[in-house]
Amino acid sequence: MSNIKQNQFRVIREQVLKEIRPTPAEIEGIHLVAEKLGASIRKHAQAAGVPVNFFEIEGSTGLKQTQLRNTSDIDAFVGLPESYVLPEGRTKKRENHKELEQLFANMVTTWLTAAVKDAGATSVTISYAEHPYLSAKLGTYDLDVILCVDIPETELLTHGPITAMDRTPWHSRYLDRSLTPDQKDDVRLLKQFFKACHAYGDASAPGQIGFIGYASELLVEHLGSFMEVLEAFPKLPQQVFDPFGRSVAQLRKIPRFQKDHLLIIDPTDRNRNVAAAISVRAYLWVNARVKEFLVKPSPDFFRVIPIPETTECPPEFRVIEFQVKGNVHYTVIRDKLYSWATSTQKKSCLENGREPRFQGTTFELYFQPNMPTYAVAFWTETPQISADFLRQGPAIGKSGSFNAENREPPDVKKFLAKHPNAIKRDGFYWTNQKRDFTDFTEFLTEQLREHPLTEFLDVKNLPHLTPTMPIGRQALFVLRKMVLPFEIR
Repeated sequence: MSNIKQNQFRVIREQVLKEIRPTPAEIEGIHLVAEKLGASIRKHAQAAGVPVNFFEIEGSTGLKQTQLRNTSDIDAFVGLPESYVLPEGRTKKRENHKELEQLFANMVTTWLTAAVKDAGATSVTISYAEHPYLSAKLGTYDLDVILCVDIPETELLTHGPITAMDRTPWHSRYLDRSLTPDQKDDVRLLKQFFKACHAYGDASAPGQIGFIGYASELLVEHLGSFMEVLEAFPKLPQQVFDPFGRSVAQLRKIPRFQKDHLLIIDPTDRNRNVAAAISVRAYLWVNARVKEFLVKPSPDFFRVIPIPETTECPPEFRVIEFQVKGNVHYTVIRDKLYSWATSTQKKSCLENGREPRFQGTTFELYFQPNMPTYAVAFWTETPQISADFLRQGPAIGKSGSFNAENREPPDVKKFLAKHPNAIKRDGFYWTNQKRDFTDFTEFLTEQLREHPLTEFLDVKNLPHLTPTMPIGRQALFVLRKMVLPFEIR
């Protein structure tokens, strides 16, 4: 970057940080909430005879202090002694899992719920990940209270976690000692950049999962600064960030890492890639924005503006708009829609006999977590296809002749009896077969009818499947402008 652009960036950096750093009042507010909640949890745990080794606020609002302004999430972790959780030590993983699930469920539904309510929390509900935990509102904050096992760092590195949550406190401690105050501001800039790209977290516009906070923190910790992350961004897929010193070639030989686009190894767990879930689409879109920023830096790259709406919908594009029935968490809807759309994409490309159908089909899902509407945009090269196609039959027998029936195997005889007009090509018999679908819109409509999505979703734009709502027009923009340019050359 030239000196002129470096000076430009310094000005932009300070301007943006003034807008995204948390205020002292925000930080103090979280501190007061944590004190009150921690005291209540310790009191109720003691009354229940449960030893507590630590109570900590994790995530960006805790020890790491990398949060953005107006962050309303508090992740409170309650660390329990390993000797209490597994008095007989680590035995079989499956047995440990069942024991912990029951133990944690009992604690969450009894003294932990009472402690959270006693601290003034409302809307207290039990949520589920690997083990149950509590979600609630505490003042203006969204609160999660999570039980974990307090494992020494050396044991964590040697034997791994007992529960997936056991790593999190060590994530906070590692970054607290590794990041300087300036680097924590660089993390804020990087998170804000990802947010402005609509490629952050579990509601990313391009791809199912975008960049996450912990990956952002590790990138800055490894590379040094926000600008150094951006300058290295185009080559991230060819690099590896591994505190255990392994090369890209070494990591790619490990089965669990072979399909991951980016490799950012967790410093608390050599067997975990922090970037495993980050979608290739999210990376490609952010990479394009990074290149634009490096050419012409501007504070506009950090401003989150709504995704534009595309009104023109050529026949190659179809959009399905959904309205949620009832109260279902957005991640449940997201995962079910991705599953259905992925299955539909595969079916659309090939007939039952693997012959080509609607070519090049792809899709993208767009939604906003606080809105009850979702949209899936599809694209295909061939929205209209022929009424029939050549279906491959069995291999031609040694005779190569229709008349030498005695030389043909029974399955070939049966095929020829059913398809007397079969032709020979490339060593196989082929027959003309009528398609079930020739119109892409009709195909998609039938896939909707066959799937139980309608149990919790209403389709709002049948029969034409062109966008009628903002969410549909935004989904169309995401697919046309943020996905396809990087997949179709």
